Amino acid sequence: MAQRGPLDLLYLPIELLDAIVALLDQLSHSALALTCKATNPSASKALYATYTNRDAPLKAPFHLFLRTLCERPELAAMVKGLDIRGWRSEFEVATGAPWQGVTKPREEDKSRTQRSGPLFVSISRPAEKVSQSFKLFEETAVRVGLMSPDEIFSTPALKKTVIVGTTLKKREDFAQLLKHSAEDAQVVLMLALLPNIARLYIDGLSVHSSLDW
Repeated sequence: MAQRGPLDLLYLPIELLDAIVALLDQLSHSALALTCKATNPSASKALYATYTNRDAPLKAPFHLFLRTLCERPELAAMVKGLDIRGWRSEFEVATGAPWQGVTKPREEDKSRTQRSGPLFVSISRPAEKVSQSFKLFEETAVRVGLMSPDEIFSTPALKKTVIVGTTLKKREDFAQLLKHSAEDAQVVLMLALLPNIARLYIDGLSVHSSLDW
């Protein structure tokens, strides 16, 4: 009787696939999600269970993950936890102040695979790409009730001063920050799109944060 070869993986029950995938690293999860229909459900569940981003904004801006959440709500439903760095606030974006990093570097940060690839700076992004991203974000924000269609056109310049307790109080403020790609607003929209979020860890909040936590 002929024996099955490498394709045995395709015939494993879902529960066993889940157990195998749980032993793999994030890069393997991504590969299995992209290359095999049989392993995609298990790999996607593991890949999106926790969104971890402790890298500098130039290396890993939040808008990349946010775009995925907007385009793929079924993936957003898989996210159970967030482990994220502090974000660049309105003041830092407006003044060009540098990102301060994370508060407490961990041992696993040293061994974790460092992100490679291009740096993401606003001046290097084509105007049409910025416009497309904001259009997607604003349409999603309207859909989930964070802003109204009328507020899309409210785009005054970002403020270069910080008065605690006076920022991001109104939906017009949210629309303004979203339009200017301030991560304050992107984090708010990100959280609004995660119906099953159970864990939230934020490391390194900016002293200039517009969110009054």
